[in-house]
Parts: sequence; structure tokens; C-alpha cells
Amino acid sequence: MDTSEKLGVIGYAESGLEPGDIEFWETWRFAHMTQLEDYVRKHKPSFIAIDSLTACLAGMDVDLVRSNAGDVLYGLRDIANKYSCSIVILHHLNKSGGLRDSTSFVDNVSEVVKLTRPENNPDPNQFVFEWLKSRSGLTGKHHLQRSALNYGWEYQGPAGGSIQELDGCINAIVNRPNERFTRQQVAALVGSYDIASTGKMLEVARRQGFIKSTFQDGPNDEKVRLYHSFDYKESGWTTSDDSPIMSTEGSDDSSEEPFVAVSDDNNKPKLAAVDDKPSTEEWF
Repeated sequence: MDTSEKLGVIGYAESGLEPGDIEFWETWRFAHMTQLEDYVRKHKPSFIAIDSLTACLAGMDVDLVRSNAGDVLYGLRDIANKYSCSIVILHHLNKSGGLRDSTSFVDNVSEVVKLTRPENNPDPNQFVFEWLKSRSGLTGKHHLQRSALNYGWEYQGPAGGSIQELDGCINAIVNRPNERFTRQQVAALVGSYDIASTGKMLEVARRQGFIKSTFQDGPNDEKVRLYHSFDYKESGWTTSDDSPIMSTEGSDDSSEEPFVAVSDDNNKPKLAAVDDKPSTEEWF
């Protein structure tokens, strides 16, 4: 089955896309950076996928294990920022499950996502999606199910939880836009006795942009995180580092909690590297 047949199975014919909306460049290499920029300038694509990093470096004098090997990504980063185009690069894992080649490839991108199939899993279509690095503050492991019929993906929730638990926490908050809640209060709203699990689901929801949170000073000067919808407003409250209530959005230290996002604080596109190793199967 060739690519055009696969796109037909996925359902692109019924998606409203016009001929030329998706194009393939089978012979592109990093040596063709000027031609890529000319194409982006002319056609203004919003998204580019490069498959794979190693294949597109073929024929170039690049030592993949040297500390400066990742410098080849600078040209892509400049194109992404200049033309507001998001770029995803596919790479592969080594036999031990770690990142192949120089760590400078990781250093020179904004987001790094690892896609693997769990060992000893009888279902070949179950995968784990893990954020290894994120300047946007995303984190965690998540379960994905691949459809063998149409190559589509279904999100099945974060590791250690379920999509139903996540939806319950989100709905409990967004359906009450004028209130803020502690994790204990949300647990009571969703009927959960596991406050730690509820807290984990709330953090997943916050980091994925479904809800927000702010800190409130407690009676002993401790900071209490309160969760609320994006519509929540309270007179007299301030953000950033003004007390007593402080907005925490964008303040997470992603170097300590690594979790593809496409915008940073300046609304610039991200350059992301996706690391995939679907074992013995080809991943589409």
C-alpha cells in the first residue's frame, strides 16, 4: 500500500483538503535548506514533518556523535521562527531505549517526545507517549491506541489514570467557571477518595492547557494551589509575583519537570524532535 492509498484509508478525501494542501518531498536533505526556505516563503505551510533525522543527513559530512552535531538544526529553527511554521523531526532510539547520537540534537529543540510500545504487550497497537523535554512545561506519560483500520490514534489517558478520570476533573472545574478549587475539593466533586490521584489528574489537565491554577496564601504563609477555568476572574486579584494570589501559568521549571506543543511565551512556533521506536513495525 503506497502513501496515497494510506491517506485514502485515513479519510483525507472527506476532510475538505484541496489538492496540494499536503505535499511530499522525498529527496530532501539538510543540504537543501535554502530550497526549503524558498518553498516555505512561497507556500506558507503551517506544519512540516521530517522523517527521519538520520535519513535527511545522508551525504553530509556530519559526525552524529560530536557535541556540535545538533548545529544542523539551527537552519530549521530559523525557518520556524521567521515564517511561523512548526517543524517536527522524527528520530529513532538506540537498542537500550535511549536517544541515538549526540545529545546536542536534544539541546537544540524545544520539545522532545518519546513514542514506544510497551514490552511484553500482546496488543501491537498500544503505545506510550512520553514528554522528555518541554520548554512549554508539559510532562508525563500517556497511553495511545493506534487503529489498525485507519491509522488513526485514540488518546486513552495519562499513565496511572484513565481518560474518564481526567475528563471528570476537567468538567468539574470548567462547569463552575466562577469558582476555584483545591485538589481535595475536586476529589469530593468527582466522588474520589484518592486525593493524590485527583491531584495528578489536575496537574495533567493544567499542563495540557485545559484548566489554569493560581496560588493563594494560607494561614501559615504556605502556598495553596487552586484550580479554575480560563473564564475565572476575581476582583482585586493580581498575577505574576504580587501577593496574596499569584498566577502560576508559565512559571513551571521545565528543566526539572520535562512533558509536540507549538508556541512559547512569544507565540513563536516550536522546533520539536519526536523519538519513536515502534519495535518491529513501521509507524505511520
